Amino acid sequence: MTVAVDLLTCAERVAGRLTLPAVKALHVPAVRDNAGMESEFGLLVLEDGSAGLFFALLGDTLIRLHAGISSACAVNRARLA
Repeated sequence: MTVAVDLLTCAERVAGRLTLPAVKALHVPAVRDNAGMESEFGLLVLEDGSAGLFFALLGDTLIRLHAGISSACAVNRARLA
């Protein structure tokens, strides 16, 4: 097993035992050819008010996020300031 598989397995176990808050908003930086430091991170906001940053420029992560975002999720594609 890899570290990634181990982490996902642990997260699934925890999620099965807790009631997790829904996603309130997902702020994703725009895809740009000349992306710099200002567009590396996105923000996930949950209904309980908690939030977390994520690194969005790892491999094809940003492109995959934009391709897979559900219309049911509030998305702000503008640059995060």
